[in-house]
Amino acid sequence: MATRKSKSALTDAHIDAVIRRNLRRFAKPGVVSVRPGILISKGVITKRPAIVASVRRKLRDLPDTERLPDSVQGIPVDVRPLSPTEALRATDPEGFAQELVHVPRGNVPIELQTPNFAHERNLRGQLIGAKVDKAVSRVRPRRPGETHGAAKAPPKRRPKGGAAGGGKYQKLPPATFAAVTDQFTVTCFASPDDGWPTLQRFLQTVNERLTVGMYEFTAPYIVDAVSTSLKNKTLSLVLDDPGYDTTHRDQTCDVTYDQLKKALGNGLDFAWAAEGADKHNSIHLFPAAYHIKVAVADGASFFLSSGNFNRTNQPPIDPLNHPLPDDAHTASLSDRDWHVIIVNKQISNVFEKLILRDLQQALPGQQNAPAPTLRGNGNTAGRQFKKFFPAKQFTGQMTIQPVLTPDNYVDVILPLIQSAKTRFWMQTQYIKPSSKFVQDVDLPLAQRSILERLIDAVRVLTKKGVDVRIIVDSRVTSSMIEQLQKTGGLNGKKILRQAHVHNKGMIIDDHTVVIGSQNWSTEGVDTNRDASVVINFPEMVDYWATLFQSDWDTMTMSQEDPAS
Repeated sequence: MATRKSKSALTDAHIDAVIRRNLRRFAKPGVVSVRPGILISKGVITKRPAIVASVRRKLRDLPDTERLPDSVQGIPVDVRPLSPTEALRATDPEGFAQELVHVPRGNVPIELQTPNFAHERNLRGQLIGAKVDKAVSRVRPRRPGETHGAAKAPPKRRPKGGAAGGGKYQKLPPATFAAVTDQFTVTCFASPDDGWPTLQRFLQTVNERLTVGMYEFTAPYIVDAVSTSLKNKTLSLVLDDPGYDTTHRDQTCDVTYDQLKKALGNGLDFAWAAEGADKHNSIHLFPAAYHIKVAVADGASFFLSSGNFNRTNQPPIDPLNHPLPDDAHTASLSDRDWHVIIVNKQISNVFEKLILRDLQQALPGQQNAPAPTLRGNGNTAGRQFKKFFPAKQFTGQMTIQPVLTPDNYVDVILPLIQSAKTRFWMQTQYIKPSSKFVQDVDLPLAQRSILERLIDAVRVLTKKGVDVRIIVDSRVTSSMIEQLQKTGGLNGKKILRQAHVHNKGMIIDDHTVVIGSQNWSTEGVDTNRDASVVINFPEMVDYWATLFQSDWDTMTMSQEDPAS
């Protein structure tokens, strides 16, 4: 008498063998790939093993001849819609690789991100991952940040502090970023709610000098505000120039530089960032991105954010104090970002010195370069916000620590996550492990990448019963979430999607928040220039937790969009 196979037999290898024996059953119109995976039921990820049949578009009403089987050899079949990029990766690895030619490896936009599953096959039975790896390796030398052979421009100025014109970033001593316990005044605020009005008031407080490190500065009204506020004053600015554009911008960073130079003249001390994807600089201290968003006023206070000086991160609306009829629609097109303005000379001095060091180290590599072509279409409208939250100021004795990439991010954030006892809430644009994620899980933890160690720390919290909730951008696909559960051990049910999330914030228990710019990509937590602050002050946690809870309850959607 035959015995029924136990559920434990449903390993990926077993499911893959079933797929290979039944490939012809998946040869239906629109089917792109087949692989072992996890069932998503009614838009929510489960823990049940399944055969995932990926399609270009998931349709409800199909004739019987075009329908996929509900199960094969007792294994449920999950029909999974793919993003256009995921479909391109599966059907045309060479075309997929060409899409990446102009995109820095460490700063891939969400819409070009794809997960990697070891047993994913095309309908000819060929493993897709191996074909993609070969195609991507062929274009790698042409990708920004992958090569360092450009001729250096003649030095314009000798750098002060740090290695002169070097190709490798020298980390600063840990004591540079020591936590400070002091009397602080901190203004907490978010976009699109009260972002630009609060930032605008901060810019108007500058008396003598503003020191800025910024990834993207493309909003004309922010250029005007800076130019007006800093007339007869000094602006020191290190600016990146992203060489690609997936979200429509008002202008390029080159235009911004020209406008600031015309308005401020000798009052502008400027350098294009020393990063590998910016053709304005031949020095590559940061391989993929100068992704920081910090502005220091007079060495006494500073703005720090997940958001850039652009229209979607700082939309020019004031729905709380000066509402207009179109505010709700504008907000639905804008990004969710968290910001702080901190008044404290000691930490302000840390950030100002850091940015000025970056500026001086970048100067010898300055060179002419063509401006990127803006070709993005802009955000589509997401859900309308149920409530806008006003900025709130907190004053008191608190502990704040600067957290910089590449300097000390893992040394601070990893133990902080591991310390969580009751709550770890994170709202972040995405969590993007490398294509080797599946293989890396077999390595000792100490040998894995910083990002994979962070993911594993969250996995441990999940196992311990800590309240783990993660909000990611709506462009994160169900298959990306599945990989975080399947390979990373996270609870996919606790990873929800929200339109236009650009935030990178965390809440730990009832005492600590993290505000900053580090995306959870391999480079974002390791080699990009990024900045955050860890703030220990329970009263402040209530502000951010209320905002997070509102987004979780009213703005999020399930792991998978419904069939059309």
